[in-house]
Amino acid sequence: GAVEYLLNSWSAERYEKGLPIVFPRLSEGNYVHNYQASTYWVRNARYVRLKNIELGYNVPKPLLARIGLSATRLFVNANNLYTWSSVFDGVDPEQPTGIVNEEPYPLTRTINAGLNLKF
Repeated sequence: GAVEYLLNSWSAERYEKGLPIVFPRLSEGNYVHNYQASTYWVRNARYVRLKNIELGYNVPKPLLARIGLSATRLFVNANNLYTWSSVFDGVDPEQPTGIVNEEPYPLTRTINAGLNLKF
């Protein structure tokens, strides 16, 4: 399906009902208006991305001695956790320029948790 924000594209029904219209009408095929030069789609692509983060905790050794462990570490790490940008939602600002008419494909966000035990 279409990205949610594209539902605010122009249509006769939306126009007649006075609903918000953010994008020109969606169409496919060889329509002349689809190929007109325009700055409408130009966006500032500055962004900040929290790409990698890891948080860890080493359990104090006095607590571990009671249960026969020499070391224990708890951790959580994540990749592509969040991106702050002004491009359209779902569009990766690192996407190469010149790619047109593609549905935005969301970045894969990965979150891992783990436990390291040393006996």
